[in-house]
This record gives sequence, C-alpha cells and structure tokens, in this order.
Amino acid sequence: YFYHLHVLMVVFVSAGCSLSGNEGSVEISRYSGESVFLSCSVKCSPRHEPDSKFRWKLPNYIEINQTINPTELRRLYQGRLHMFDISSGNFSLLISNLTEEDEGLYSCWSNEDQHKNFIFTLFTGCTLSETEREPETKYTGDSVLLSCSCEDPNTKPEDFRWTHVESSGTEVSSETPRYKDRVHTFHKTTPSNLSLLISNLTEDDQGTYRCTVNNKTSADTRLIVKGETVVLESTQSLNDSCYIETLNKTSALLGTYEDIHDCELLFCFVLYVCVFSDPAVINVEHLCRLTGTDNILISIGQ
Repeated sequence: YFYHLHVLMVVFVSAGCSLSGNEGSVEISRYSGESVFLSCSVKCSPRHEPDSKFRWKLPNYIEINQTINPTELRRLYQGRLHMFDISSGNFSLLISNLTEEDEGLYSCWSNEDQHKNFIFTLFTGCTLSETEREPETKYTGDSVLLSCSCEDPNTKPEDFRWTHVESSGTEVSSETPRYKDRVHTFHKTTPSNLSLLISNLTEDDQGTYRCTVNNKTSADTRLIVKGETVVLESTQSLNDSCYIETLNKTSALLGTYEDIHDCELLFCFVLYVCVFSDPAVINVEHLCRLTGTDNILISIGQ
C-alpha cells in the first residue's frame, strides 16, 4: 500500500495564541510501514501561554487530550503514536508503521475555536504486473519460479499468500507439511517481489498456483510436472534385455522389452523412448545401455 495524505488545514486566530501552519491543502504520499508527521503547534504572544485545552480527534471516535492515559494511548496504537512537548505548544503527532486502519480524519483543536483537519485517503499500492501467465512445464526433481510482483517496485504489500487451487486452496508455505523445506519467497528483502520458488518438484505439485495480494487481487500460474524419461539411441533394434548401469559399473536387470512399463519405437529402429515404471531407479548419474552393443547415446529427463 501507499498512502496519499491530503491535509486540509483551517486556521482560526484568537487573541494571544494561534495555531501555526500554512493555510490550504497539503498532499503527502506514504507507503505502508512508513511514518507521517502531523504538525500542530501553537504560537503565543509573550504575555500568553499555550492553552492547555487542546485535543486531537482521531478516526473511530478516539480523542486525545491532556487527561488521556498514556498507557491507553499506547494500547490503541500499539506504540506507533508519539506526542511531543505539549507544555511548549507543540501538539504534533508522529504515527509510524502506517496501516490501512490509519485512514480517516484527524483534527487538532485549541481553545475550541481553532483547529486543523488532516484527511487521510488510502489508495491500493500493489498492482500486479501480470494477472495471466503462460503455463510452466517442469520435470520431477526440478525447481520452478512462479512469478508474482507489484508494478511499482517501492510498494510494500501488507499481506499476500500463495495457494494450490486444486488442493482446496491449500496454502503453499514452509508451514504446510507437503511443502516443508521446498519453498522460498523473496519479499523480506524485496517487498514488491512476491514470487515463489518451489524445489524438488513431484507430480503431486502439478496444478494451478494462485498469488493473492491483500485479499483483493490475484494472479494464476499453471504448473505442469512430467515424470523422468530415458531416451535411448542405438544402431541396433531393441530386441535384447534393457539394463541400467551405474557409474560404478554395477548392473541391474530391469526386464525385457515387454516387461518395461512403456517403450515406444520412434523413427524406425534408430530412436527408442523407454519410460520405466519405477522412477526411483533412474537418476542423473545412471547410464543406460543395451546388451551386446556399445554404440548408445544417453539422455535422461530433460
């Protein structure tokens, strides 16, 4: 969020003391989490002292005067509101860590006949750079970056979350067991970057992921996760048994051509695609060969 603070200051002058400040409207832009200073002070002639009958009227019917309990004030604003030396005529307010609840009218009064009005108007600061994205296609074991960000890099959204739509809106976070130690976000260092990184993908991760900001705007990304595929290219037909041979030269018989979960002949006898029923036996360190030949080209997964 970022805030536009429209300040309408109406000044009335009485004998002895008067509220200082420029007449007219002042516009101030702020982002959530920042601070704002509401200037309200009294200037008096030498024979007069600042009137103790000052008060602030705040949003939600809250009123601050010389009799308010400081503890109650801290509770209402959780330590975000600071006042200055009232005895010197400085009635100003400093509000830090601005939130959506700070919207409204603030009025500084003195002597019941002089006042300034500060009017807060809030605008949505995070406009998503994209709301429709191309599907992402990955393989099991891969990582994927799901993009989501605000157009304005200075924006600091108060709230956002990722959900997996097909899992009844399951939240995608490190607190969710199925995503534990597999997800990472970037908003702590770059608040406008709401992107999500998921590592060690499984086929269960496939589906639509939704990035929602401040419970208002959202963007969806479709993720497709494919299983690993082993591609074999040979100069002989596939009529022997198929083996997996690891780098340490130990072999394990997976079965004959018919026993393999799915083998398809592509481009006559030159290129074969074998998809094994147990992906656990295949990893990036495996070599695949056919018995009786050394002329084999290997490609795993991607």
